[in-house]
Amino acid sequence: MVMLSGLESASREELLALNGLTMTEVPDVTEDHVPAVCRDCGDSLDVDDSMGFERRQVRDIPLSTVTMTEHRAHRCRCVCGTVTTESMPGQVAGSPSSYGPNLRALAVYLLVFVRNEVSRRRAGVSPDPPTDICG
Repeated sequence: MVMLSGLESASREELLALNGLTMTEVPDVTEDHVPAVCRDCGDSLDVDDSMGFERRQVRDIPLSTVTMTEHRAHRCRCVCGTVTTESMPGQVAGSPSSYGPNLRALAVYLLVFVRNEVSRRRAGVSPDPPTDICG
């Protein structure tokens, strides 16, 4: 539990929900990341060897809508008895639910460029005139 001023104690999931980062039960896309080989003996593994998985969800924006992709890093047991876990892809954050690179880029664009343009217009500064890049 986490204590916040003005709020009663809240769990991590409740705090994430306040920021809109709750995990959905039915993601738009599910990607399974299964180890290809046993980390001990090198025998091949597949989803049939899975003992379970860790879930993380990433929000991102395709061309016109947000899609929810759930990444599942499977743990597989080899015939030799060793359990091998596949890593999450590098672009997936360490939290259970996060924003993808396209949504983060849109947020930066809106915060930096659009906000700057609005500030310039409020100050009575005209937008930069178009420049002829061809000479």
